[in-house]
Amino acid sequence: MNVVLCRSFKINCPAFIQLYADRAKDSLVITSCCVSYNHESAFDEYPEHRRLNEAQKAKVTKFLDLGTSASFMFTCLLNCALL
Repeated sequence: MNVVLCRSFKINCPAFIQLYADRAKDSLVITSCCVSYNHESAFDEYPEHRRLNEAQKAKVTKFLDLGTSASFMFTCLLNCALL
C-alpha cells in the first residue's frame, strides 16, 4: 500500500482524505477522511458557480438579440469590467 500525504496550503487545516489503490477492484478506496476545514472555501470561484449580475444579463440579452458571437460578447463584457 502506497500512502501519499498532501496538506492544505492553509495553516493547520484539519481536512484530509486518505485512500489507497485497490488493484484487485481497480478502484480507489477511502480509508479515512476529515471534511472539516478552518478557512474560506473557493467554492464560489469555480466556473460552474459564477453567475451574471442583472447589468451583465441585460447586456448579454441585447447581444443575443443582435445575433452577436459568444467570443465577442465575452470580450465586450471583460472590456466593460462587467465580469
